[in-house]
Formats: sequence, structure tokens, C-alpha cells
Amino acid sequence: MSLTVAIIILLSSIYNLLFIPSLAAAQPTNEASALLKWKASLDKQSQSLLSSWTGSNPCHDNWTGIGYSDRAAAAKSVVTSIRIQNLNLSGTLSDLDTWSLRNFESLDLSFNSLYGHILSKIVNMSGLKYLDLSHNYFSGVIPSEIGMLRSLDKLHLTNNSLIGHIPNSIGNMTNLTEVLLSGNSLIGFILNSIGNLRKLVRVDLSRNKLTGPIPPKIGTMSSLKNIQYLDRSSNYLTGAIPSSIGNLTNLYFLYLYSNQLSGSIPPELVGARDLIDFEIGYNLITGTIPITF
Repeated sequence: MSLTVAIIILLSSIYNLLFIPSLAAAQPTNEASALLKWKASLDKQSQSLLSSWTGSNPCHDNWTGIGYSDRAAAAKSVVTSIRIQNLNLSGTLSDLDTWSLRNFESLDLSFNSLYGHILSKIVNMSGLKYLDLSHNYFSGVIPSEIGMLRSLDKLHLTNNSLIGHIPNSIGNMTNLTEVLLSGNSLIGFILNSIGNLRKLVRVDLSRNKLTGPIPPKIGTMSSLKNIQYLDRSSNYLTGAIPSSIGNLTNLYFLYLYSNQLSGSIPPELVGARDLIDFEIGYNLITGTIPITF
């Protein structure tokens, strides 16, 4: 081997040792930049609460609320979650670079003081399985694009100031097990497309401004056979309680109080044999309690 070739090989080895690791270490920079940009958009008090968010590597610098996974095959760590609850953060999501955070599986910003709209760009985070923006001050409508989050397992938007209709596109989110939308000002009828969600276990639509009847076929939808918790209280629902609810044999909790429901309590409800809490006060119900109860 000539001296020239040996020198080239040596220099190449030195380059690999010095530069390749630094590239791997710098990989999270896009994620760090996105998070730091969002932090800078919050009010000063909120920024101080995230004082640990410094440097260029959220995974290894112990950033508050940041979760990550080690991907040995890629020799790097990837940010997969933000869980920042009850810190009284104040600001919007407008400057959150969702594309740079597309590997996220969980976004939990509940119990803060965030406001503004839930933007359609949230769909860039296509790997999300858990989205919790509850107990904030978000306003505006739920974007219809949210139905593109096909991996989402839990959707929690409780106790905000959301308005408009529940988007029909939620029926496309077939991995959902929980839909919690209570404590907003949502209007319109209860969606039939919820019947597409075969994994649903818990649905809470209480304390909104929903109108119209409870879908008569609610208990005949095989997709709802796993439902355990159903809360549609404190709305403006009308009509009779569908007898088909008795077919929901896994139902434990059924809350329909504070509506404008009429007619009698259907005796078929006894079919919901696991029902342990059924609340129906403050309606226009007539007749007697079925003897089957």
C-alpha cells in the first residue's frame, strides 16, 4: 500500500469518527428548534416554567414533559411525546411546527391556559395516538381535518370553548376508544358516523348544546358493542329513549339527565345487564319505572 493511499484511509477514518457522531447527535435539532420556537411564542411566565428547555437535544437534556424512544437500529433517540399538564401555560398553538414533530405519539397539554384555535395543521402529527387539549380556553370549531389522524386512540377536548358541529370526519378515526368532548358549546345532532368506531369504550358529549333525538338504532350498531360509558347529559336532546340501548350489554354508565327527553323508560333497558349507574332526571319522562328494573 502506498503512503498516499494510507494517508487517505487514515483521514477518512478520522472524518467518520469526528463528524458522523456529531450528525447523529444533531439529529434532534429540528425537533428542538420547533419546540423552542413554540416556547418563545408563549407569555414570559410560561417560558420561565419551561426553563429546562435549552440546548439542542430534548431527549438527552431532560426537558420538562418530553418523552422519547431509543431507536437502536437508527442509533438515535426520537421525541415521541409532550405531557405538560397543570402548569398554567398561556399562549396558542399557532407557532407549533407540527411537521417537525410528526413522530409524536402523544400530545397532552391539558389543564393549562392555552387559547386560540385548534389548527388543521395538527394532522401533520399523523402518528398521534393520544391527543389531550382539555381544560384550556381553545375556541372556534374542531377542524374537519382531525379525521385524518387515523392512529388516534384517545381524543380529549373537554372543557374548552369550542363551537360548531362535531365533524363527521371523526367517523374515519376507527382506532378511537375514547371521545371526550364535554363542556363546550357544540351544536347539531349526534353523529351517526360514530357507529363506524368499532373500538369505542367511552363517549362523553355532555354539557354542550346538542339537539335532536338519540339515534334510534344506537343499540343495533354492532360497532358499539364494547361501549362502557355513555354520557349525553346536559344538552337539548328530544324524543324518546331508544329501546335498542338495551342491546348495549357492556354498558356500565349511562347519563341522559338534563335534556328534553320524553316518553317512558323502555323496559328493554334491562338488557343492558351490566348497567350500574343510569341517570335520567330533569327530563320530560312519564310513566312508571319498569318492573324489570
